[in-house]
Amino acid sequence: MNDREKLRQLGQALTAPGRATLEVLPEAAALCELMERRSTLPSPAGTTLGPGSTLLDSGLALSPAEAALCARQPLRTIVFIRALLAAIETQAAAASGPVQVLYAAAAHTRRWRCR
Repeated sequence: MNDREKLRQLGQALTAPGRATLEVLPEAAALCELMERRSTLPSPAGTTLGPGSTLLDSGLALSPAEAALCARQPLRTIVFIRALLAAIETQAAAASGPVQVLYAAAAHTRRWRCR
């Protein structure tokens, strides 16, 4: 199975209706492993958690590397992916065109078009 198929399989498992968060911990760990293998994310020992962060009026925004390290927290990953799917599905039900997702990070703002 190639990485794209594996990612699709993991995404479906993580968002499967009726599966409790703790039931999909193995899939979250597999997603983390896939992301680390495919990225240039440094190991925790080589990461400093200060540089690249931004102080905002609302608090501290993480650097992109710090945000990527969140994948190593499986419960956070599962909740984030499920919330993202719910938001996309809610907007898609009312949208007449593509749904846009805005993910704001400290150094980058990303937009995705869904559909």
